[in-house]
Amino acid sequence: MKISIVSFTRTGAKKNLELGRLLFQKKHQAVSYSWHTHTGRKLVPFQSFDRLMADLWREEELFLILTDVRHAVMILTPYLRRPGPAIFVMDEAGRFVIPFSFGQKDGMEDWCAWFSGLAGAAAVLTSAEEPAERFELTKFAQKNRLYIQDLYRVRTVAACLAEGKPVGFYSDYPVDGVYPEGIVRIQKGDSGSWAPEVGISVTDDWEAPHFAKECRMFPQNVALGICFPAGDRPEKNAARQAALSALSGQHISRQRVFAVFAVQDPDQKQLAAELADALDVPCFTYTESQLLQCAGISGGGSVGKEEALCGACSLLGSGRGKEIVSVREAGIAISLHEMEMDFSF
Repeated sequence: MKISIVSFTRTGAKKNLELGRLLFQKKHQAVSYSWHTHTGRKLVPFQSFDRLMADLWREEELFLILTDVRHAVMILTPYLRRPGPAIFVMDEAGRFVIPFSFGQKDGMEDWCAWFSGLAGAAAVLTSAEEPAERFELTKFAQKNRLYIQDLYRVRTVAACLAEGKPVGFYSDYPVDGVYPEGIVRIQKGDSGSWAPEVGISVTDDWEAPHFAKECRMFPQNVALGICFPAGDRPEKNAARQAALSALSGQHISRQRVFAVFAVQDPDQKQLAAELADALDVPCFTYTESQLLQCAGISGGGSVGKEEALCGACSLLGSGRGKEIVSVREAGIAISLHEMEMDFSF
């Protein structure tokens, strides 16, 4: 490789000679140029940097400039706008090599890394693009508490991204962050326009596909409250049937329920625990006084007390989120509240 090493000070001239010897030993055609007041037998003097660059621009493959970054920016800016050789800058202490331009010759980034190792310096490859981190659907789901409905679709999404094919992304909820490489945002109302065949949906509706091959994910953000009249314990499986009926009536997948909440009473707690076990979620309880205060009613057999307690259970459990529905199924009060969630890449 044809290389011109250029220095401006006495310290730079010493480093210039050292680098010239190293490159010569590795069979590179390196010529050392030094400011005319700091020359020696093996240093070619110059008095005008611009004239030196004009003379050598079309002949060299690399300019190695020994100076600080501030000075390099001042003298090199005009040369970065035109095609030509690579330009590297190295501090006079020989600690860092900074590529200002990789030029038109292939492999200069690798050469910079090799040369920095040879010279005992660190290569600061600021112009190199970082390899894009491949989007991993399962990590995204875990981070955002999302339930993946069809796990085999994870492989479909991964295969598309590995092949460089676009994957659509639709969400009923706001999603923060920068969309990963290969992920194409599809907004509400875009169903009539073009969309990738394979896509990801973060949705709260199990009957609204947005892609031909869809990996659907549900946010686990529904708090389920349950309550039955005192002394009237429901039959076995009645609570499960009532809960599933309430969920299906709202097109809500059972996997969206993250916990069951009930009154802190032995019978109520046992029923709630059985339901939680059937849904494979935890169960929590509140005291009746907490719930009545939340519901804004007094105790003592008021009409609709079970509904009020049940609604207060899911309201508190969701962090006072938005109510989805409150119903009575087979004598059992069921209430659903949606916890507010933030999704991000």
